[in-house]
Amino acid sequence: ETPTDETPSTEGLEGFVFEGGHAEETLLLKLVDQAQKVAEESESKVQALLKLLERFMEHTQEKVVIFTEFRDTLDLLERILTKHGYGPMIVTYHGGTSPADRDANRRAFLLNPNIRIFLATDAASEGINLHKSCNTLIHVEIPWNPNRYEQRNGRIDRYGQLSKPQI
Repeated sequence: ETPTDETPSTEGLEGFVFEGGHAEETLLLKLVDQAQKVAEESESKVQALLKLLERFMEHTQEKVVIFTEFRDTLDLLERILTKHGYGPMIVTYHGGTSPADRDANRRAFLLNPNIRIFLATDAASEGINLHKSCNTLIHVEIPWNPNRYEQRNGRIDRYGQLSKPQI
């Protein structure tokens, strides 16, 4: 099939040069360099989470579940929260967590009053109940599928819970 006037040809675009003589790769490398200079904590979601946790942790002994969509976000939040003194309070749960560690982290969150933050990806969105020790859940990233959103909420919104969920 040959390109027509309506269908632009992609032939010869490898090594494309933009107006002004800048190659695509050069521009992309500049963008990556600029992105790496942005402080991790400067993102508005991270700032809002830090403020929320500061207020929450100061005024209550309640625990909180924090869901992220991506492992990179979980790792970022774990670094930042640890830097802000929350490290000893955190357990993580993600697809790379071994079954033994998943169970140990879940039990620690449920039973240890010093473990107050359950930081997880969607790996924790099914099959575990956290409602007996927690009624607060934060979605740092909203999943594209509304069913996943409901599955996450279901970790703390269960029959038999003592407090109304804060989602």
